[in-house]
Amino acid sequence: DGTVRAFTTSNGQQNYSANHGSPVGALAYSAAGLASGGSDKLVKLWNPANGAPLANGTLPELAAGVVSLTFSPDGQRLVAASSAPGDVQVFGVNNRALEQSLREQTEPALALAATESLGPRIVLADAAGNVRSYELSGRNRLAGHSMPVTSVAQVPGAAGQVVSGSLDGTVRHWNLATAQVIRSMNHGAPVTDVAVRPDGQRF
Repeated sequence: DGTVRAFTTSNGQQNYSANHGSPVGALAYSAAGLASGGSDKLVKLWNPANGAPLANGTLPELAAGVVSLTFSPDGQRLVAASSAPGDVQVFGVNNRALEQSLREQTEPALALAATESLGPRIVLADAAGNVRSYELSGRNRLAGHSMPVTSVAQVPGAAGQVVSGSLDGTVRHWNLATAQVIRSMNHGAPVTDVAVRPDGQRF
């Protein structure tokens, strides 16, 4: 319905709602801000405390509807991906400026994660089953999944490690520095989302 709603986890009560203005395809949260991405190709920034729109909080239009968002761990950058192949953009949160475009992709991005444990990196999963790790000056391809990758997540407390889930029914634990699989787990059915416990001990 085009709204962004915040709830208190302890009691399920709604704190506020904000109107993005079109169906919302992605959300991202950090202490610096709340971001929503919609079918209108726009990313909008909100005050995470009360849902008020931030000044100059609408970022430059992407090529298609927004499907994934993630903040860098320091909250200073926001990565946005649309459903168009190669349309992954990195914006500065404070200046709202476009800092980097990742247009080498030939497939649409489906999921994003960001880490700075080995320097600024963006982990991108695409519809061809690829997981790619991008730096400001380069990238690594993490090859292993045989079907589209639906989700990625950073492993807290483990420098340069992420997990990915795929429609091929596997969850893979990666070392970004070596682009190698640490371990592969068979879920037994298509994986639609992955998450890592805050202590990094369970996926």
